[in-house]
Amino acid sequence: HWKRLQSGRKKGKSSLDTDSLRRRDKLGKQLKTFVGFIQILSVSDSAYKIPWPQEFLNFLRIMTPVNFDFLSMSGVGCLVQYNFFHSYTTMMMIPICVAAFVYVAYIIGLKQHKHHFKKRFTHAMRMHYTNHVLQFTMWIVLIIYPPLSRRSLEYFNCSGNIDGKFYLTKDYTIECFTGEWNALLPVAILSVAIYPLGIPALFAFQLWRHRQELDDDAVVARYGFLYEPYRREAFLWDIWEMLRKLLLTGVIVLIFPGKSFQVVFIALCNICFFAFLTIEKPHKPGGGRTLAFLSSFAITFTMLLGLVLKTVEDAQAYSGFLALLLIVVNCSVAFYTLNLIVTSLCGNRCVRKKASKTAVAPSDKIEVK
Repeated sequence: HWKRLQSGRKKGKSSLDTDSLRRRDKLGKQLKTFVGFIQILSVSDSAYKIPWPQEFLNFLRIMTPVNFDFLSMSGVGCLVQYNFFHSYTTMMMIPICVAAFVYVAYIIGLKQHKHHFKKRFTHAMRMHYTNHVLQFTMWIVLIIYPPLSRRSLEYFNCSGNIDGKFYLTKDYTIECFTGEWNALLPVAILSVAIYPLGIPALFAFQLWRHRQELDDDAVVARYGFLYEPYRREAFLWDIWEMLRKLLLTGVIVLIFPGKSFQVVFIALCNICFFAFLTIEKPHKPGGGRTLAFLSSFAITFTMLLGLVLKTVEDAQAYSGFLALLLIVVNCSVAFYTLNLIVTSLCGNRCVRKKASKTAVAPSDKIEVK
């Protein structure tokens, strides 16, 4: 009886641990939506010439770290003089540095595993470790993709004719179509081909190549991070999301920059994106689908109010009320995400408490027949 009880407890603990891993894995996939929401929202101030209320601008400043402009965030400009080319070069080098760091860490970790397990280190263990590293790398790629793509496209965002010259809108000390700008042009074209276009193309190729094997354990372990949150018919939805973020955070800087029609265009695009999301329902039912709807609605609502602030003359008289609406709507996404996190973590503890209460204690009495 005691052995059966101990065996049952071990099985119960194993099932709880497995459930915990599944919950954390599911939560990580849902957090991709929130990260994308933050990345799009954080450029609302710099990508569009919208007179946002000061309270909302303060709210947006919380989001600036996700733009990965390390030079501007570090305040190095107060110590030494640097221009757009320095910031641009730094941003373009980030993926190379990350890839080198991940590769070195992977090799070191692999050797440590081999040394620790020796002959017990199987091919399956190696693949499991490799898949974890690849998923971590894909997380990094998804995080840096929008700011990296935006910076690569900003190279081509030049001003109109000013006394017969064209200047880079991000740095009016740099003249376009001449000198150093022309010298770095091949690098800029290559960067656009590799980052904004190449990354989604690579992910799409891998998913399409395995489209008939999406339920295979090996494919799920390696690429499930990209398609598991969605219905099987929408397995390429992450690629759509990457292209949507590319338009909303990168390409938009080249479309009618600073003009009212830029805000009109982006507001219409967000309405179309929200309608498409509502019709297609690509996410599996649950918290991930709700979070996607909330995020898309918040971005659409924000840009519609931005259009009002940009085009309606009397809108500034109601800036306090509009700021409150903007903050409340966008904070609702953060609060719902926090609720998903707390529910996931608390869910595991509740299951453990319930399991411990229902466990049968060994009897001290011996029944005599």
